Amino acid sequence: MPEIAIRKLQVFDLADFKDLCDEKEWYYPQVSMAPHALMKYEAYRSGCYVAYDDSELIGYIYGAVLCDTLYPQFMFVREAYRKRGIGKMLMEALEKNSGCSVSLIYYNKELSAYYQKQGYEMGTNLEVGMKQIGSKMNEA
Repeated sequence: MPEIAIRKLQVFDLADFKDLCDEKEWYYPQVSMAPHALMKYEAYRSGCYVAYDDSELIGYIYGAVLCDTLYPQFMFVREAYRKRGIGKMLMEALEKNSGCSVSLIYYNKELSAYYQKQGYEMGTNLEVGMKQIGSKMNEA
């Protein structure tokens, strides 16, 4: 069985994003728009790490740095590969290479326990919503 490879995003990886998840999954808009965001924002591109199983893209994370604080923006791991430590490996790659001393994450409340295991202290007052707007999804 091949080892999972975590590495910095290369532009040619963006073509592999199209088959990462099904349209019925709630995070599909974010996953399907990732290549567009990564091409548009150099800060995200330079802070993006991908996970491959042999030649198959199975996950990614990207974030940006502002004032010595890392802001992980989005992480996704293909469902069949979850609970294998791949998300942790992606987060560690992003954190290690950010050069930051602090990381601040906005998260889905269902993931509170996951992020606590990664060393994050969880607040109780912040909630973030996601809404797909416009038709840029068709342009990506």
